[in-house]
Amino acid sequence: MQMKQAEWIAHHRDLGHHPEHAPTVENPDLARCDCGGIWRILTLKQTRQKFAHLGAIAKKKKREAAEEQRRRLREELFPTS
Repeated sequence: MQMKQAEWIAHHRDLGHHPEHAPTVENPDLARCDCGGIWRILTLKQTRQKFAHLGAIAKKKKREAAEEQRRRLREELFPTS
């Protein structure tokens, strides 16, 4: 369940922390807490960077599956024993 910014701030205040709004041009919903916590909504660019590794993993799995398929086909066409 995703926590809303107001809930995040209330939770940190309940813990005795001091969260405050710290908007930037890139992220107007940014909030920071003295405990080091950060509340933010990722920009499109940040989302791409955060999940870039998933695309690389998918490409690697696809490449490995194709290599395995070629290996099986070679074994079928040119048996070694």
